[in-house]
Amino acid sequence: MAPCLGSGLPSPETSARTQAIAILRDSRRNDAPSEEVLVERLARCGPAVVDPLLDLLRERKLPPLAESDRPQTQSVPQRELILGALGRWSPRAILPNVEARVAVDASEASRVAALYVYSSHGFGRHLPRLFELAAEPVAPSPQEPDLSADEADALRAAVARIL
Repeated sequence: MAPCLGSGLPSPETSARTQAIAILRDSRRNDAPSEEVLVERLARCGPAVVDPLLDLLRERKLPPLAESDRPQTQSVPQRELILGALGRWSPRAILPNVEARVAVDASEASRVAALYVYSSHGFGRHLPRLFELAAEPVAPSPQEPDLSADEADALRAAVARIL
């Protein structure tokens, strides 16, 4: 399998997560390749990159790879790169994984990540599940609104893309 970073950059022991982080960090460079090239590089990491991409989508941060790196807050374009790469796999390969993650961790971050994944893999029949994900409270509180801003944005994106 070809390395996902490009011509010979990663060593064989480099993890798919490390490779994905490097690609996503490279996307912010002034001389960054096109979105299509970056998505292809992520997809070339193979199925081993799916779990790290789902983790990164939930974490919304890109950790440093070198001592000189600073942590990055994930940008919308980086999120779109993750979703584009996940889009290379069928919904049958991705959605059960996402649902299993939400079953273990129903935090807002996990549910928002799931909503974004449904935005790229969902169909009309998934609309009820989108609303369930957006409505699932972790700890009901009368002081909190029904949806956070992140949940509302993710829900809007998912519904708009599916419709």
